[in-house]
Amino acid sequence: MPETASHKETDSGGKQKQGQDSPELMPTLFRFIITLAVLAGIVYGAMFALVIFVEPKQAELSVRIPAEKLLPQK
Repeated sequence: MPETASHKETDSGGKQKQGQDSPELMPTLFRFIITLAVLAGIVYGAMFALVIFVEPKQAELSVRIPAEKLLPQK
């Protein structure tokens, strides 16, 4: 029975494996940037969906302003 590696990045002889790309070896900065890009895409998609599917209601608005505000007394 062959010996199994005690660590994912080393083989049974204790040497480090070369040329194998795995998701566990992705640098933290790249993972962070990819996570930010995915979150930005989700936010952009949500805003786009709101623009397409939500129609604002238009209504006339009138606000009464008291005369004291229009003509302040000296």
